[in-house]
Amino acid sequence: MRRWVCPRCKKGKIAPNSPATLDVRRWCLPCSEETGRLVERTCPARDRENARRAASRSATSRRRREAAERRDRDRHSFDGLDVRVETRRLLRLKAWNGHFTGRTPPNVEVVRSRTPGTSGKAFPWGNSIRLIFEAGNDRGTEAPETTRRKRSELRALIAHELAHLVARIPRPRGGSGRRAWHGQRWRELFRAAVAEETGVHIPTGDRTLPQIWSDAVDAYLQGPEASP
Repeated sequence: MRRWVCPRCKKGKIAPNSPATLDVRRWCLPCSEETGRLVERTCPARDRENARRAASRSATSRRRREAAERRDRDRHSFDGLDVRVETRRLLRLKAWNGHFTGRTPPNVEVVRSRTPGTSGKAFPWGNSIRLIFEAGNDRGTEAPETTRRKRSELRALIAHELAHLVARIPRPRGGSGRRAWHGQRWRELFRAAVAEETGVHIPTGDRTLPQIWSDAVDAYLQGPEASP
């Protein structure tokens, strides 16, 4: 049983925690008669208790939301770099010839793998890229030179996969498909993106994919964006 108080005359009645709608103790009849409208009594103790519970729920929800945001940020971070921020910055490059202007930004999926190294996949018709990192390989405890190289590799990898989205070449299913996947169209886009961002023009000519990758990483190491 609790005390229910009229907000108008401040007089109260002892009633259950949740009196029925038809319970006369729930209503202040004298004030209702004076005002011509039903005046409902309130329970200050219950109101205080509800406020405490609401505050507790709000704090719990905030902690859960912040924890979820931290997990999401950690999942999309690599050596202190937010992959999504890096991708948004690279989307603004003129090398893409306005391909991403006015379109929904590509979805960026980050996968933690037990396999050493860093790799990626692009899905042009799904407008998404997948970046694959070795689990535990981004703790930021290495020497500054190692961290700088890994960040350069990350930026080069994002540019690599975005070039696939712009080139819109079907994913390879055979020997000729694999050659087209990293063919002339993709190479021109990738080289242009790296040159625009780093100011370093990587070599052209008949170079293998590993050579092009090495040239791009070296360009990011030399360019201004390579610094943490």
